[in-house]
Amino acid sequence: MVETDSLRQPPNREPLWLALDGLLVISLGYLTVSSLNASSYLDDYDAVESFGWVLMLAPTALVLVRRLAPVTALVLAVVSYLLAGFDHGEDNNWILAAPFLAYTVTVARGPTRGAWLVVPSAVAVTAVGFYGPGKTTPVVILIIPLMFAIGWAVGLLAGRTHHRTVTLAEDARQARERLDATARQAVADERARIAIELHDAVGHAVNVMVMQAGAARLATSDSGTRSTLLEIERVGRSALTDLDRMLGLLHDHPETGTSNAPVAPSHGINDIAALVAGVRSGGAEVVLHDRCSGNIDPVADRPVSAAAYRIVQESLTNAIKHAGPATIVIDLDCTADALHLTITDDGRGSAASPSSGGGRGLAGMRERVSVLGGSMSAAPRAGGGYVVHAQIPRVRST
Repeated sequence: MVETDSLRQPPNREPLWLALDGLLVISLGYLTVSSLNASSYLDDYDAVESFGWVLMLAPTALVLVRRLAPVTALVLAVVSYLLAGFDHGEDNNWILAAPFLAYTVTVARGPTRGAWLVVPSAVAVTAVGFYGPGKTTPVVILIIPLMFAIGWAVGLLAGRTHHRTVTLAEDARQARERLDATARQAVADERARIAIELHDAVGHAVNVMVMQAGAARLATSDSGTRSTLLEIERVGRSALTDLDRMLGLLHDHPETGTSNAPVAPSHGINDIAALVAGVRSGGAEVVLHDRCSGNIDPVADRPVSAAAYRIVQESLTNAIKHAGPATIVIDLDCTADALHLTITDDGRGSAASPSSGGGRGLAGMRERVSVLGGSMSAAPRAGGGYVVHAQIPRVRST
């Protein structure tokens, strides 16, 4: 349950609202003057004298300053009501400013503290009917507290509405922060994976170079050539050590020193068929059009191949989770310059957009494709369903 005093808020003091208060004062003042000059009032009570007008119109005039000094305005209005009651009888229009003053006090001080001010004010003003001129009627005893109660109740409602608005805005801000943090973490994780794959590819190539240099050194008798090949071996092994050290710095936890990055060999484009077969065995309808078989260099195109596998894997996961019963079509096409990858489904489409727009998976895929110099898009299809398209440049042999 919300503590009622937490519902307090500063009154709105913008010029527009102050101007509206001016119009309100004019309207209430006109009603009060008209009522006090009416023949029905003059028949029961004496005509209002000059100072009497000050006391009778003071509560209405104080509406002008209720946003600047809510408690002061209410207290001065109650004093004016009490003093005016000595010489003038009560009238329904005489008390019209009370709910507006009670409302502002409730908004500014909160419902609990506001009640401690509004209730005594209502009791004090109701007492006017007992000591002033004329006879007290049950209607007066009922109407005066009711006017104060209306102002307090509306103030309570406004406070709750304001509190709910602030709470929802804070929840939305925290949700945005969590979403941004998730996206940043996804990018960091994907960069760690790319670094590991790069380490594997470069390390393999350097290892081959070192082994070939060693074999050539053993096969030659020329001392100069052997010295050069020995230096090649030394530099190659040093490079492998530096690669291992830098990779550890990249993905080790800064506090515990433990690594959360995957160390298993990365999958490639040749593993997509097995991935699709596994998804089909689970009951999903997946169609694979592979026009890249035999056209991918396992060494030069290894980052491209790994990226293609990860994009297909994430797209299949999203489609199965969000698209509902659907047919998923995977198109792989390789040209001399780039790999083109398109995954479509004819399911619910927009249901997948939360994951693709801000989730960890596709956010990481966008980063991977961007690092490789390519482009990627993921969006609902115009005719229903969802489509993911990626274009990744290939390493051209020289």
